Amino acid sequence: MPHDNNTLPTFPADRVPQAPGRCAMRLRETSSPHRRLHLRLHSGHFAFMFVHMRTRRMIPLFILAAMLFAEGLSMAGSNPRALSHGSSVQEDPEREARELLLGAKDALSSGNIRYLRPHLGQKIYLNLFTGINGYYSSEQAFLILESLFSTYQPISFSFSSRNFSIRNPYGFGPLTYEHRGKRETAEMFLSLANVRGKWVINQITIATR
Repeated sequence: MPHDNNTLPTFPADRVPQAPGRCAMRLRETSSPHRRLHLRLHSGHFAFMFVHMRTRRMIPLFILAAMLFAEGLSMAGSNPRALSHGSSVQEDPEREARELLLGAKDALSSGNIRYLRPHLGQKIYLNLFTGINGYYSSEQAFLILESLFSTYQPISFSFSSRNFSIRNPYGFGPLTYEHRGKRETAEMFLSLANVRGKWVINQITIATR
C-alpha cells in the first residue's frame, strides 16, 4: 500500500517513543520490589566501603595521637612542675618570697637597679625622701627609682628586719648611698604581694635618718 506523507506513522503500544525524562520515570515506576532492594543493597555496600577506606586512612593518625598523649603524660609524671602550670610560687611560696627579697637586696648593694624592673607590681606604692609619694605603674616606678639611684648611688643594703612568711613578706634595713662625693645612710623598706601566683614588689619606702 502506498505511503501517504500526510499520515503519521503508527507504532505498537509498547514501542511508542517517549521523552528521556518520562522514560526514566517509567522505569522507576515499573521497577519491581526485588530490583529496589537490590539497588539499596548495592548503595549500602558502597557506603560501607567508603567509610571503611576513610577509617583505615585515619587509623595511623589515631595511633600517632595516642603515642603523643602517652609521651606527654610520661613527661609530666617525671616532671611535677609541668602539672603545676609552671607556677613555682604554688610549690614553695616562702622560698620564692625569700629569693626575691634577697635578690633585691644584693642587686641594690651592687647598684644593679635593673634587677627590680621585672619584679615590680602593676601598681606599686613609692614613698621616697625626695618627695615622691603615691601609687605608680611598674614602668613609672622603675623610671623614678632609676633616676633616684643615679643621683643617690647605692653602695650597700642589708636587712635589719625581715619576714619571709607568705602572709606578709618584707625586708627592712639600712641603705648606704653616695651623693656628691659623700656617703649617707637611709632606711629602706620593701614589701611583696602575691598576684596571680607570682610574687611582686608592691611597696618601696626610703626615708633618711
